[in-house]
Amino acid sequence: MKKWIGISVLAVLAATFLVLANRRPDTGNLEYKKFTDFESFFQYRLAESVKAPARPGNEEKILRFSPDGKRTKYALLYIHGFLASRAEGEYTIDRIAKKYRMNTYYLRLPGHGTNKDDHVSKNYRDFLELVDQAFHHVQYLGENIVVTGTSTGGLLALWLASRYPDKVKAVIIASPFLDFTSPAARVVYYPGGLELTQLLYGKVRKAVLDPKDPRYNYEHYIQHWYVENYYEAFRPLVDLRKIVNNEDTMRRIKAPVLLFVYSKDDVASPDTMRERFAQLGSTKKKLVEIENGDHILFSEYVVSDKEKIEKEFSDFLETVVFP
Repeated sequence: MKKWIGISVLAVLAATFLVLANRRPDTGNLEYKKFTDFESFFQYRLAESVKAPARPGNEEKILRFSPDGKRTKYALLYIHGFLASRAEGEYTIDRIAKKYRMNTYYLRLPGHGTNKDDHVSKNYRDFLELVDQAFHHVQYLGENIVVTGTSTGGLLALWLASRYPDKVKAVIIASPFLDFTSPAARVVYYPGGLELTQLLYGKVRKAVLDPKDPRYNYEHYIQHWYVENYYEAFRPLVDLRKIVNNEDTMRRIKAPVLLFVYSKDDVASPDTMRERFAQLGSTKKKLVEIENGDHILFSEYVVSDKEKIEKEFSDFLETVVFP
């Protein structure tokens, strides 16, 4: 009898563990300030960066190609990734924006470009509210909005496309963070996983970077990415992944999607990217495999096949988005 009671207790605990691990965080009632023009919103966000304060080159940025505050036919919203800044995509996105004269806004995610204490103070709703706010206001920049992003920025771009299937004109993303490549890193998805990680490795994670590694421009990398952060700061990333990394979210995405995948990505799982890509509700989608690259594909400070990336980006806009 005791044996069966013990088995029953373990079964209940296991079931509870799985329910908690897979429960999606609430995304309702997002609240943020709204303005009647883009410039007011932009100045508000810049003031927030000054107050933080954000490091130089990590604050928000706007590229304008329309006179007198008018909208261009197409506008870009770029969302950078976790631990990063606009430098993660600025090189490629600037070139595309200038080529097609598309008004472009680079946001700064909550707690980014400042310091690790600011970073750890944010939760997943801070991310969703800011991204939603940015999307609301970037519509003052263009008649049609193309959402683009890298890593966690790609994850958030997919969320926007699922939330606004009739408003997002296209999604162009690189290395969206849908899952860790390393099975060991996935422990943080489960209740107690972050606590276990901190018990084993301490509270602060320090990136191991070689200043002589030819794949990175070390001096610029440490200026625009966090190379030290609290493990606790991964909690919102875990929550955001639960919200987006599922078939229901993918099916709601109707906009054209261009996905860049680095085949040897050791940060975000290429297999999961390919799996979710197949589930997209979009009838116009393209997956481009990049063999020469890194998890970060759009940045001038990380080596990748920029020529192929820009060509595929341009071809997709010209053949799928603009017609």
